[in-house]
Amino acid sequence: MSRLILVTGPQRSGTTIAAATLADDFNLTFIDETGFIPGNSYKDAVIQSPNALDSYVILHHMYPQAEFVFVRRDKKDIIASMKRIQWLKDDVQDWETFLNDYVDNRFELWDQLKAYLPNQTQEIPYNALNGHRFFVTKDQRQHFTTKQWQVGRPIGPKVWPNNQQGIQELYRERYSSSTEG
Repeated sequence: MSRLILVTGPQRSGTTIAAATLADDFNLTFIDETGFIPGNSYKDAVIQSPNALDSYVILHHMYPQAEFVFVRRDKKDIIASMKRIQWLKDDVQDWETFLNDYVDNRFELWDQLKAYLPNQTQEIPYNALNGHRFFVTKDQRQHFTTKQWQVGRPIGPKVWPNNQQGIQELYRERYSSSTEG
């Protein structure tokens, strides 16, 4: 039987490391959010997709057997990570309030998803990833790039490209590098 796991949570909550860890532990294929195309066929995969929370009803009907896993990280740590890479800093008004509201909204959407699919949802505390061979301690990731999750393997720029064109370029760069070779 094929297995599909969608790992979600607020941006900067640890969805990339959690998805990579689950893929490694269960011997499944890891798919980054920039390589995930809803509607495509996926089997035996773990998909990292913070935005899955925005469309969980559609995704459930596309992939009825999919499991949803939420990464629960401390709100202050999420916001600190967002600030470090200046996530959407120039794209919204009142950035500080936006960051707080965004994280609260993700937690609310998770509660809705759990109520909608109680038998297909699980939660991973971010700190539970500590100890896995992929986990990088906080002091080791101080200078990580926007999509980096391993020491010595930078992915993406140091700060988030804070405009629509810059974001599209980042995703295009990630997509083209993931499809080469």
